[in-house]
Amino acid sequence: MKFPIKMLLLLAVLVFVAGCTSLPFVPGSDVIKMVTTERAESPQDAVIIQKAQLSPSSSGNTIFPDQAVTLLFNIVNKDDTKSAVTKVEMFNAPSFRSTCGKSPALNNDCPPCTGSDCPLCNSGNACKPNVCNYIKDSPTEKGCTLLPAEEKQVSIEMKSPLERDIASTITKTKIEFRATYNFVASLVYIIPVVNIEEVKARQRGNEKTEVQLSKMQGSGPVRVGVDLVGPPYILANQPTIMTFKLKNVGSGNVVNSKILPAYENGMITSPYSYFEDFLLGQKDGKKAEGFIVKFPGNVKVVEAPGCKIDDYGNCNIDKDTNTNNELRFQCNYDGDNGETICYSASNIELFRGETLASMRFRVQAPVQSNTPFTSYTILAYAGYNYEIRDSIETTINPFYNVG
Repeated sequence: MKFPIKMLLLLAVLVFVAGCTSLPFVPGSDVIKMVTTERAESPQDAVIIQKAQLSPSSSGNTIFPDQAVTLLFNIVNKDDTKSAVTKVEMFNAPSFRSTCGKSPALNNDCPPCTGSDCPLCNSGNACKPNVCNYIKDSPTEKGCTLLPAEEKQVSIEMKSPLERDIASTITKTKIEFRATYNFVASLVYIIPVVNIEEVKARQRGNEKTEVQLSKMQGSGPVRVGVDLVGPPYILANQPTIMTFKLKNVGSGNVVNSKILPAYENGMITSPYSYFEDFLLGQKDGKKAEGFIVKFPGNVKVVEAPGCKIDDYGNCNIDKDTNTNNELRFQCNYDGDNGETICYSASNIELFRGETLASMRFRVQAPVQSNTPFTSYTILAYAGYNYEIRDSIETTINPFYNVG
């Protein structure tokens, strides 16, 4: 059987491409067997909404015009070790009105009102939840802290639309509400550093050795991932690129699809201690925001996104030069603890639940001359604001005949 000239040319191109895309030889890959341990803690959704209902209502959540009703639902912290600072809001209730007259936004008084004198729920913060309410600049309305495994019942009192608001027509509508909470993702990454002399000795003896690598992810809807460019281990004293990525695995969304900076305007806005306190259950209402990586002293950070490290283990970025809103980090060497901590200094954007760009760090690490390999622990944290939504459908019947 004869092949056409075009077919032979196509086969030649495919063979050439396949040859060009083969993986390069990695020193030690023939004698080092990687044993990888990966674990992710539960739950994925730390805070959930459940048991939503209107009270009182008939079958199908049918209510009448200008009727006093209460939206009830529970917010539950499914995590049994971490607290979550949470705020609750009914953000869309078309033509529903408050049961309170027009009062200052920060005033908890509730003067009575009737008819159109009652403000619309969709106007500001007119229909407030009984717990976990948040008002910007309020000294008291700052949300609430959901303790580990805690459940709170939320109630929002309101009045159904006036008959004139629905033009005396049976109207189906939807009441929508949400809970927003602050949480921390964590990663414990134990990475081996292999002595090149160990590789040579194993190759001469035609022997293999096992090396352990561990990735332990904490609970919550956002997970921290990490990989090395090249082999899954670091060759001693050789530069290696380490890439971090964030991924949403929960049923809600990161607020505005971005993680805010931990370092901004020359200041660390979320110190490392915030993240430690959070994981220890000692949050005290503080928010942890941004992405932080903590490198042990023996792991030298050579370069971070938008940041070249000096001989002292530090880098200082000029915020005025970041005209393209590039991903940037600020790194500082802690001489007391012998550690380098890198803070995100710009927004980390997510697209379809994942970071748009990898966060690349160039590192290198030593081993003692007589040690075949050693392992180092790298910690990474992401503090973020997460939103979950729910809704309930209802029918307003102006004819007072249910069914």
